[in-house]
Amino acid sequence: MVGLRPAPASASPITYNMNINGCSGSGGCGTMPAAQVTLNDFGLTGDVQVTVSPFNGNKFVNTGLDSTFDFNLIGNPVITVTGLTAGFSLVSTTAGSHMMSAFKDFEYAIQWNTSGGGNGTAGPLTFHVLALGVTSASFAEASSGTGGEHVFFAADIFSGQTGNTGGVGGSDPCTMNCPSTNQVTPEPLSAVLLGSGLVLAARKIRRKRAS
Repeated sequence: MVGLRPAPASASPITYNMNINGCSGSGGCGTMPAAQVTLNDFGLTGDVQVTVSPFNGNKFVNTGLDSTFDFNLIGNPVITVTGLTAGFSLVSTTAGSHMMSAFKDFEYAIQWNTSGGGNGTAGPLTFHVLALGVTSASFAEASSGTGGEHVFFAADIFSGQTGNTGGVGGSDPCTMNCPSTNQVTPEPLSAVLLGSGLVLAARKIRRKRAS
């Protein structure tokens, strides 16, 4: 008899609000957070899904900064990126030096391929980072922050509110008022067992009422 093996459960995603305004001009980049970064390793190591969702009509742009979206990884591993949203490209697979506006240097970078502040995309930007042992906890603070903030991510955006362009930074993981997607996804087998239990309970109730 072949045993039924449950699939790996999805771990709770880690969410970062991109709430550090680095845009120039009146009003900066508008209301913060300008975007949100969600990391999910699905309880596994070696594969982390990254999703970056702009808010308030903001768009990803390529305005001459080193890149459009930057991040760091502990240990500076060589990475592979899969499932990258169309129109974006990976700048490098090894740790380098990518300047993002006022947020100093980052290690890895994704670029929107169409340049110009008026040629942005609303996204979302999605991709998988593959590297031996990497998890959601592998994403690290920039080696050189600005203003004392703990900057983990940075993005070049066009503000849908002010029309300004520039960098926005993502600080510490969100712990309050986080999106409802920050929930543990039940294992498929657990969901089946839960459903079976509810069915059995309903049958018992019907029998009692009938007796």
